[in-house]
Amino acid sequence: MRTLLLSLSIVLALVASRVQATTLGLGTLKLPVYLHGSDSDAYVQIIDVPFVAGGASPEWWVHALGLPFVPPSDPFWREKSDVNMVSRYGLSITCQVGNFDEDFEVTIDAKKAKIPEGYPFTIEQVVDSAATCVRLMYPDRPKGEGKLAIKIIPESANPEAPAKAAVPALDQAR
Repeated sequence: MRTLLLSLSIVLALVASRVQATTLGLGTLKLPVYLHGSDSDAYVQIIDVPFVAGGASPEWWVHALGLPFVPPSDPFWREKSDVNMVSRYGLSITCQVGNFDEDFEVTIDAKKAKIPEGYPFTIEQVVDSAATCVRLMYPDRPKGEGKLAIKIIPESANPEAPAKAAVPALDQAR
C-alpha cells in the first residue's frame, strides 16, 4: 500500500509539473495608429484598443504594442491592413521588471525599423509615439515605489550611435 501511494504521488508530481494554468484577461491597450487617409490628415492617433491577454501584467501590454492590429470594419474598406505604427515600422519592444516587481524598463529597438512605402512619418516619430503609449499605460505607483525607464536603441544608420535613455523620471513624465 505504501509503495502504491508513493508511486501515485510521484506520478501526480510529474503530471502537475507539466501542466500550466492560464487566466485570460480583457484589457485596453493604447496603440499609435495611422489610418492612411488623405495627405491632409497625416498624424498618428493614440487610441484605446481592446485586447485579450493570457500573460502576466504589466508585461502583456508591452508585448502587445508590437503586434499587428487590423480593426474590424465595414465592407467598404477593401484593403484591410495593419494600422499599428509600431508593427508597420518593425519596431521591437521588450520589457524587464526590476527589483521586487517595482522598477520597469522598456526597450524600444529601432535597429531593424523601416519606413513602409507611402507612410509620411519618420522612424523617430513612431518611436516617440510608442514611448508615449508606454508612459500612458504604465501603472500608477506611489512616489518612490518603482520607476519607469524607457531605453531607445536608434535605427542602424549609425551603428556606433549610443542608445538613448529617453524618459525622464516618473514625476517628470506625467
